Amino acid sequence: MIEQSRSGVRSTETSALKSRLASVSGKERLEVLNKLAGAYEGLSARDRIAFAEEAIDLSERFHDQKSKAEAYNHLGIAYNNIGSNEKSMDWFLKALKIMGQIDNKNGIASSLVNLGQANFYLDNFGKALEYFQKALQVREKTNNEEGISQSLILLGNAEAKMAKYDRALDYYSKALVIKEQLNDKQSISQIYCNLGNIYLEIGEEEKALQYHLKALQIDRTLDNKWEIALTCYDIAKHYLQNKQPDKAYPYIVESLEISEDLENKGLVRDNCHYLSVYYEQRKDYRKALKCQRDYSELTKSMFSEELSEKVAEMQTKYETEKLEDLVAERTGELRQKIDTLRRTERALRDSEERLDLAVIGAGLGLWDWNIATDEVIYSDQWCRMLGYSTEEIEPKLSSFKNLWHPDDEHKVMQILSAHLGGTTPIYEDEFRMRTKSGEWRWIQSRGKVFERDNAGRPLRMVGLQRDITEHKKAEETLREAFGRLQRTLNGTIEALTKMVATRDPYTSSHQRRVADLACAIAKAMGFPEDQIKGIRVAGIIHDIGKISTPMDILSKPARLSKIEFELVKAHPQTAYDIIKTIEFPWPVADIVLQHHERINGTGYPNGLRGDEMLPEARILAVADVVEAMTSYRPYRPALGIDQALEEISKNKGILYDSEVVEICLELFRKGQFEFSD
Repeated sequence: MIEQSRSGVRSTETSALKSRLASVSGKERLEVLNKLAGAYEGLSARDRIAFAEEAIDLSERFHDQKSKAEAYNHLGIAYNNIGSNEKSMDWFLKALKIMGQIDNKNGIASSLVNLGQANFYLDNFGKALEYFQKALQVREKTNNEEGISQSLILLGNAEAKMAKYDRALDYYSKALVIKEQLNDKQSISQIYCNLGNIYLEIGEEEKALQYHLKALQIDRTLDNKWEIALTCYDIAKHYLQNKQPDKAYPYIVESLEISEDLENKGLVRDNCHYLSVYYEQRKDYRKALKCQRDYSELTKSMFSEELSEKVAEMQTKYETEKLEDLVAERTGELRQKIDTLRRTERALRDSEERLDLAVIGAGLGLWDWNIATDEVIYSDQWCRMLGYSTEEIEPKLSSFKNLWHPDDEHKVMQILSAHLGGTTPIYEDEFRMRTKSGEWRWIQSRGKVFERDNAGRPLRMVGLQRDITEHKKAEETLREAFGRLQRTLNGTIEALTKMVATRDPYTSSHQRRVADLACAIAKAMGFPEDQIKGIRVAGIIHDIGKISTPMDILSKPARLSKIEFELVKAHPQTAYDIIKTIEFPWPVADIVLQHHERINGTGYPNGLRGDEMLPEARILAVADVVEAMTSYRPYRPALGIDQALEEISKNKGILYDSEVVEICLELFRKGQFEFSD
């Protein structure tokens, strides 16, 4: 079925928005950026990604969560358009999380729809159905007629993909009633197209063509390029199925040109396939083969037996065409014809031998399953992989099942059943099999049903498998090595912390509390979890350099002299020198070195300014000052949190990073953070 079209900025509005963008700033610029990011018809996916990323940056600056979530959704749609479906799903999940936090019902529904679409394009139709149903429930609560109808269409698409055509027709019919009341021509066209596809699937071809032509008429009136491309594709399909290639051709060409302009690789690929069918029906096998190879290159399906068979079929027809030309040129020369046939036969035999060598060289075992009779042909390599000869393996599926590990059998059967039932495009799994010697080996197996009966029941399935035991062992070794490395790193940090605690309890407690506050600030600023781990390590050891400072200076109950203060100021450099050779996965040494630098360049030891400081160091600097002022020191009593917050607020943008200060103030004012004892 066709995918759900999305409303957005029309191509005619794009130029005006770009001109406006050059002259606006602040919140108005954020609004224009999000509109451009949603210009699905007027801009390429790459351009929309750039506008969405700028909108995200600006929304973070203004702390505008709704605009940020909208930009996430636009970014997800753009990545979906260029085929990065997994990446798009990550952005949609982020958008859903924010919309849920701010309780934006329309935003929640839109994010659920987008998540459903992402799963739909990955052929996870059951999961897509769940998201679309959740979106429908949200929109029914808000009485959003437009949203309700959109959700009904999407539910119809998912049901159709799972061959539940009666349910799909019911959803489409309900959606059509609402769209006609709203006079939404674009959506009416889409529903017509979907209805046409359903009737094509159930064999009512004339009815299907009528709906597709009605849809195309509306699409041309609206100048909706994407829907025109999809509808032309569906009409071409009808004519090709009815062996009317000349009628199909103009629709294929139009759909291909539009899909190339819109950079939609999926539709470009599918139109290449239809061009191949067109040339095949016209018996122009040379061009048919070229188009089928273009389709194969775009699909990049390693184990697609159906595709390989189609390319082989085109290759055979192409070779046959060349042979017939030769025979026509040399009529009567029987001997030369026989010689040519012999050469062709020898070439085919050599080709088969090369294929066998390639499969063996790659360590692949072939299996060919006749599902109707339950007979399976196992290649020599398949048997040798498990230490058997072909004579020792009975050609039945039970031979396969008897060698599975008992703990893996249920999972294997679930995945296999899903593919046999048409839920997944290919069968792919990893499991353990017992060798003749009794050893368990890890096997990766991939296959595809390439023959079904008229009722859709699978008849034949072919696949390949390879031994990945060594790969699994290497993965386990890598995990163990990483664990040892992590434990070593943790031990190093703990040793450094204890070294400070032994010499100066004040410094040890201070470091821990600074680390806690710095991590809270970083988390509120949206830093990724791994970067926050680095901030914690830097915070826990940031004053390690004080081990070189005399104890009588550290515990002096009076104001330090100039010389004494200069000794104290050396501790960041000392800390850097101590830890610079430790291979942390974060720039810990540089963060520690910079934690006493200041935005205006008055800090030490190097007088860095602004962005010359690492973001982590700017956070640590604020956390260090706040904790120090709120804690007791030998030379003064604790000054209290209010005085500490007044200090960073007064010097925001002068000594301390403005954004870090604002986040820190917000954490304390809202009671979201307090120092532990």
